[in-house]
Amino acid sequence: MKLIVNRYEKSERVSQLGQAMVFSQTERSVFGCNRLWTYKYVQEFNTKGMSKPRAYGIIWHSWLEYLLFRFGSNLQFDRVKKEMDCGVHMKFISDELSKYDLNDYEYEDFHQEIQQRMANSTEGWVASWNKHISGKYTLIAIEQELIAPVFDLQGDHFVSNERFIEEEIKGVKQYRLAKVGEIHDSFEMQMPWYKIGKADAILMDNDNGYLWIIDHKTTSSLSTYRNKLSYDLQLPSYCRLLQYELEHGCFSSLKCERVAGYLWDICSSKIPNPPKPLKSGKLSTARLGPSWQFKKAVIENDLDFSDYEEHYRECKEQKDSDYFGIEYGWITEEDIERTTVEDYAVAKKLSEKRNELVRINPHSKRQFDFASLRHPLCDRWGKCQFGANCIANTPLEVIQYPQLPTMRWVINNQT
Repeated sequence: MKLIVNRYEKSERVSQLGQAMVFSQTERSVFGCNRLWTYKYVQEFNTKGMSKPRAYGIIWHSWLEYLLFRFGSNLQFDRVKKEMDCGVHMKFISDELSKYDLNDYEYEDFHQEIQQRMANSTEGWVASWNKHISGKYTLIAIEQELIAPVFDLQGDHFVSNERFIEEEIKGVKQYRLAKVGEIHDSFEMQMPWYKIGKADAILMDNDNGYLWIIDHKTTSSLSTYRNKLSYDLQLPSYCRLLQYELEHGCFSSLKCERVAGYLWDICSSKIPNPPKPLKSGKLSTARLGPSWQFKKAVIENDLDFSDYEEHYRECKEQKDSDYFGIEYGWITEEDIERTTVEDYAVAKKLSEKRNELVRINPHSKRQFDFASLRHPLCDRWGKCQFGANCIANTPLEVIQYPQLPTMRWVINNQT
């Protein structure tokens, strides 16, 4: 039996888990609202709606992943610029935008916007990376999947009974998880649980050999985002997974004692264009901006850099940190133990809630409202991709969204 998980389709390690249940930190976050989780992970509805900030974040992640694969941790912007001049970054924009139902105007407009934003950001990111990372850390993995068993309070591998539907798609026998009310058409299997995640990159400290997880973040406001980071649970959870991998998994061959913590590689998603010259032909020095953009304007307008060197230095020292930064989070054994217990609590609740939903009458709104409780996570953002259906309490059988399987189990190793 082969396990296929959305976003991990190319992972042989995830595939080889076979007859197993997995969940991610994203699913844990979504589970904060039972109704949202039901739509997304039980009924597997896919709205195909596009969030511009999310789309840009995915494209930016893909671009940084490519640069690290291509050049390693010692980046030189001259080499990166050659890649951009050849249009390599265009592929990442096109690949992401092709997933959405955009008309020609929307596609072209957003495509050009992202091109400009990437052009504005890349040089500054390379400078920030070289300042904080190069020489201090060794890059040992990029886009690394992390897997660890879920352990109960006695330290045993957590196992649950789940309900499945057998299907045949294009001649291939598969199992999928039963949806709301499908108890009579389903069968039961016992499944061990695993937590999975994907680290943007893993670094080794050159001084002591400790491991660090790094995560690329995009935000419209670095200062606001920095205040939120101490409440983020994703990377502490990933540290738990990496610690297991270090002791028992894919990094067990490394001569490393422990995971030290995590780094947020934060990038502003709104970096201004290079300044334009005044009517006099000179550049204004009244305001500070990104140093690399100011230097670019000096060069492009064939101005004498020595006339602007002091302003450039002030931009670099006082303003660049508004656009890029590295924030550290340290992890302790107590933190790892806490996330281990929490992962068990989440897995247990996911199993219980799914089994409850499978057993209700799907045509009873009272039963569905009881089992799939709303929780106002949407208050923070003022929106939800399923907001229209949730507010109207649309019957499940009426909702017409396509369904995107989150997990499936292929029999006889067929694909």
